[in-house]
Amino acid sequence: MKKYLSVLALDVRSTIYKVFLILIIMTLTQVVDYKLVFHNLMEKRQEWSAPVSNVLVSTTSVSNMPTERLPVTWAEVLEQCHTRWIFLAAIVMCSVVFVWSASERGKCKTKFSLCRLRISHKQVFAVFCGYHIVIYLASIALQILLVLWMHRGYQVQMGVERAPQALFLDFYRNPFLHAILPLSDVLGGLCLVSFVVTWGVGTTYIGYKGLQKHRNACGVVIEITLAQAVLLVSGGSGLLWFAIVGIVVSVVSIVLMLLSVSGKMEVAYEGY
Repeated sequence: MKKYLSVLALDVRSTIYKVFLILIIMTLTQVVDYKLVFHNLMEKRQEWSAPVSNVLVSTTSVSNMPTERLPVTWAEVLEQCHTRWIFLAAIVMCSVVFVWSASERGKCKTKFSLCRLRISHKQVFAVFCGYHIVIYLASIALQILLVLWMHRGYQVQMGVERAPQALFLDFYRNPFLHAILPLSDVLGGLCLVSFVVTWGVGTTYIGYKGLQKHRNACGVVIEITLAQAVLLVSGGSGLLWFAIVGIVVSVVSIVLMLLSVSGKMEVAYEGY
């Protein structure tokens, strides 16, 4: 176990600070974006005569309150915010860091370090894939927490309280929110997991193979992973056929990359 942790430490040490910085930037950008969007929407509705703070709404009936009594609805704020595209940019930047980190493993010093640990390239590949997948899942969890914070901030700023069920409905009705948290949607959950696993395996695969030596194979992996990320943030994975095709493509891609890593395909690893 110690040798696996040592290999994991190599990747964590070279990426964790960069990934942490990316997630901090993503958080700050989304917070600023939310505040600007909310402020702009409120400025456009200043002609409303009755302040929202004077509207008395009971917590039991607020979910049935007509939306026209609110100057700005949560759905409007969520639609105007650039949350999904900021999240996409963060995922892409994390992927770039992972590719760079994995490619660094092909340099002489790291090769010697891995050989001294007596761990095979397949095991190294598995360790790095697991780490990348965990980071992607943590990024999604952070995005969910940011949405919860924005929703709570909206409630406080508007001076109203909504039933807890209303937020769950938002995760069903909004395509992006439903994609990152499918709740009871089993197919959506499988699609999300397959995408995350493909990202983790794909970033490790590209880094180890190298774009210079295997441009065709790595180029296909880049196109697939990027298309999956765009499909996820755009909410396309919530559609039945898109979800099925996405899962099939993910499974096929993962199998082919694993076969390549094992040396059973033409594109194979160089020995350590």
